[in-house]
Parts: sequence; C-alpha cells; structure tokens
Amino acid sequence: MKPTRLHYRISDSLGPGPKMVGIVVVLAVAYLFRPHPLLALLLLVIGLLPLLIHKCIEFDLYRGVYRVGVCLAGKTFGREEPYPGVDFLFLKKNRHITETQTRYARFDNVAITFDGFIKFADGTKALLIRVKDKQKAIQFLGRMAKDLEAEVRDFTEGHYY
Repeated sequence: MKPTRLHYRISDSLGPGPKMVGIVVVLAVAYLFRPHPLLALLLLVIGLLPLLIHKCIEFDLYRGVYRVGVCLAGKTFGREEPYPGVDFLFLKKNRHITETQTRYARFDNVAITFDGFIKFADGTKALLIRVKDKQKAIQFLGRMAKDLEAEVRDFTEGHYY
C-alpha cells in the first residue's frame, strides 16, 4: 500500500548563520551552567533549535495538500497549499558568480550548482535541492519522482529519466 504522507528533507539546516549562533549559544551554556542553571537550560534549548531545524517539503495525498516549510521533531511548519498534482521534476545547471574585490585586484569566483525543482500542474515551481554533484541531485529527484509517479527531466543536457 502506498503511503499517504510523503516527507522529503530539502536542506540540512537553515544555513551557516543560524547554525553558528546555535553553536555560540551552546558554548555560552557551558559558561553559565554553574552560576545560573535555569538560564543555562533555557539557553540550551534555544541554542539547539537551529541545529535541529531543517527545510522540508511534505505531501499529504489523502487530504490533497502539500507544505513547504521547516521541520522540527517530525512536525512540518509552513503554509498549507492545495496539491494540484505534479507535471514533472527537473534539474537545471546554474552558475553562481561571486565577486571579491580588494584594494588592488578583483577576483571572480564561479561555482556550478545543480538545482532540482518540482513543477506542479498549476504551473508553480518549488526548489527542492541545490548540490554541486549532479548524480546526488538525480538520485534525490528519482526517489521523489518514483513516489509521486512523475518523470525527471534533465535540462542540463536534455536527457529524460
């Protein structure tokens, strides 16, 4: 029997900023634990939240809705949208250029990423994955396409899987 609720992890965490704040707060707990134990426990909970939260997409096929948001302890928080069905999942190759400028020189750093998207039947798109390895992106989209009974299109070279 096919499960009615599908849950996919989109990213590992909310990013480097909140993760760094969480680590600093957890280190502050070690300093504050002896003089203020209750404050330290409160800060420990607050400091661990950015380390435990990740972005996800969840489909509830029984109710006909999907949700893109953040997940904490298995519960997804985000706006619920009606699930119109999936046209296809696709992979795009993107170049991200960052410019570093010093007093005497300017450097351009070019990074290639593979972005996986889902295109719903009503025309809306949602970003699912952004990785540097094409095979990881194809595997992730392939697992998702199998569950949603959709096809994966590779717009980087024009292949269909």
